[in-house]
Amino acid sequence: MNVLLEPLKYYEQIAKHAHEQNLKEYFNSLVKSSAINVAENRKTAALFRKKDKIAENTKNKINKLKGWRVFLIILSALGVVALILGQTLGEGTAMLITALSSVAVIAICLLVIFLSLNKKIKNFENLYAVQREKADNVRREAERQMQPLNAAFTEKTTLSLIEKVMPGLKFQDDFSFELFDDFNRNYAFINDIDKNRSVFNTVSGRYNENPFVFYRYINHYMGTKTYFGTKVISWRATVRGSDGKRRTVTKTQTLHASVIKPYPLYTCATALNYGNQTAPDLNFSRKGNHAEDWSESKLERKIKSGAKKIDDMAEQAVIDGKDFTEMANSEFDVLFNALDRTHEVQFRVMFSPLAQVNMVKLMRSNTGYGDDFSFIKRGKHNYIISEHAQKWNMDTSPANYYSYDVDIAEKNFISFNNEYFKSVYFDLAPLLSIPAYHEKPSLTFEPINYNERNYSDYEYEVMANAIGARFFAHPKSRTEVILKAKHISSINGTDVVEIGAYSFTEANRVDFIPVFGGDGRMHNVPVPWIEYIPVYNSTFIVIKRMGMDSQQFENKTKGLSDLFDTPSAFYHGLFAKILGNNDASIFESALEKIK
Repeated sequence: MNVLLEPLKYYEQIAKHAHEQNLKEYFNSLVKSSAINVAENRKTAALFRKKDKIAENTKNKINKLKGWRVFLIILSALGVVALILGQTLGEGTAMLITALSSVAVIAICLLVIFLSLNKKIKNFENLYAVQREKADNVRREAERQMQPLNAAFTEKTTLSLIEKVMPGLKFQDDFSFELFDDFNRNYAFINDIDKNRSVFNTVSGRYNENPFVFYRYINHYMGTKTYFGTKVISWRATVRGSDGKRRTVTKTQTLHASVIKPYPLYTCATALNYGNQTAPDLNFSRKGNHAEDWSESKLERKIKSGAKKIDDMAEQAVIDGKDFTEMANSEFDVLFNALDRTHEVQFRVMFSPLAQVNMVKLMRSNTGYGDDFSFIKRGKHNYIISEHAQKWNMDTSPANYYSYDVDIAEKNFISFNNEYFKSVYFDLAPLLSIPAYHEKPSLTFEPINYNERNYSDYEYEVMANAIGARFFAHPKSRTEVILKAKHISSINGTDVVEIGAYSFTEANRVDFIPVFGGDGRMHNVPVPWIEYIPVYNSTFIVIKRMGMDSQQFENKTKGLSDLFDTPSAFYHGLFAKILGNNDASIFESALEKIK
């Protein structure tokens, strides 16, 4: 039996605890195989914390003394102000008392600063420098002790441990072209990564041979910005005074104007795409409503009012000759709220009684993140976007849990991987709640690699963004940069890619807006604004899988300066660098030096 058929129950009763146990066992196995001296490291780490606390206490004393110095400087400045005002406004004895008091305050403040505080601050700063160096030396020793353990972690650790508790789930190292092609041709993948979006991370793979990909992207769209301007006008006017006489006065008025202009905006989003051939003609969409926060009385009211609305929709559908009928399980129908569904028969095939029960439990539970997900289905392509995924740290680099202290490293390792697993699991949970979505695909086509490319455009963009958008941007760019990829050629497993960088430059503009003034005339009020003009730049990069993790790559490429003569990045097991031209043979020659 597939244990994932009831995903919430499986997570609560098995997966959560099994995963944490696997994490502890894996960490302990690395500690053992790395042969670090745990007792010695704990001793060194404790010594560092002791010396670090001593140094920080000295730093706090320095900050307090500097605070007192600032206070005395301000007090002496106030004394100077009081002295000046006393001389200017005072008379006789009062002026004399003020002057003497001010001089006394100034003198005392300066004497304390120069004869006491400055010396104490300097002495403590010298002491702090010595204490800080001693503490840092101890920390460096602790880090040296931990180096064998830190070197044993790899980027694949996080995903391989998740696979152990999720039968049928298999991650890939990168979003390959083969996976993308299968997704596209067999599941009508909606490739919505147009020129306004650029992907900067992916996590991809298959569940029971069905493809999936998480991707995080930056999205550009044009919004608007309001700019403001003013103009001061004056005119002569005749008025009657309180004495009844008429006289001429000057009046002024500040005129205000504004303009609304296009303004480039950028947002980031994370989404999960899943391909499944169940209910291939069905489309629907639903949004999360955090039903887990509802009380029982509120839930009852929501279901009652929602069921009435759905019943009215079903009656109207009969009148209009449309295909819509309410579900027998009104709780599911109301909470899931996929009322734009296009195929009632396939909707019921997809949402069997068990699927409905699973989905309701998921939406009502606080075990994960509750009902924080949107679910969009377009034929064979399913799209999940959740609130929690927007904060998910997708990067599985071991740097997330490196530490000078073995105990801190263990805590960080378990915490990071537990949260990573939880985020991945509860993005997949709405899909796993549907029994039919566990089935292997019934119809597949052999992937066709028309141009023998190795990676998808998504992965090209990930690598370009890992190098850094600033290296691709047009010299006059003044905004965020959207990087887009175009495959050029492939040789010996190396892909040559053209990266197009889309952004905007700025141009100062002024609009003159007519505004009616108090003088009875129209005035042109200047409103400065910025015009954002599109700019584009093109750069070639090369990408190749290296068959090693980041630690191994770093060790094997030390001293190979010609490999890093242009901006580069190692990510997802791939190495990419900017190419001066599109001749990949130069890159291949440099790679041959890696032993």
